Amino acid sequence: MVINTWDIEDDSIDPPVVGDIGEYPLIFFAVEDVAHSDDTAVVDIEATATVTGSSYIAVDGLRRWPTVYSGPGWRYEAHGTAPVNGPVRLHGTFHANHMGTPDVRGRVIRVRIESVEMRLEPWPGDPGGRQAWRPIPGTIRHRDVGAAPRRYDDETPTPGGSRFDWAVIVDLDLTDPGESGSAS
Repeated sequence: MVINTWDIEDDSIDPPVVGDIGEYPLIFFAVEDVAHSDDTAVVDIEATATVTGSSYIAVDGLRRWPTVYSGPGWRYEAHGTAPVNGPVRLHGTFHANHMGTPDVRGRVIRVRIESVEMRLEPWPGDPGGRQAWRPIPGTIRHRDVGAAPRRYDDETPTPGGSRFDWAVIVDLDLTDPGESGSAS
């Protein structure tokens, strides 16, 4: 599961600690080609889909169906463009959401800080010359830690730009839900 560093910095999500019990609301982002993704958080898993309500027309003009996707120890709700019930295969990344009720609970068995090298590039289509930080492909690195820090202010200059910590990758043991009320 991926946690954005700013969700920890603004106290929306507690920093995960190896050995603690964590509870997190989940969102899921699909990835088209898992085999060619360099993201270590990408999963390819089986789930059960259940449409939970009537379809509606969304602001993008597409018909949507509220659907709960679940597996052993986890669940998340999405609004798909087709009604789906029964077994499905999901390809993508789970992210801890900064709002909502917990969808997953488990023991934190690994915490990694994900950093990426970025460089300032012109803002697309901006005649004013503004710039934005853009990730440099192939520069993602991970380091294991016992606990995620609360603050991330470690811009490190590199020959190509600067390296930033931008995410925390958490591995959860969903078979060990811990004692009720002991979530960190």
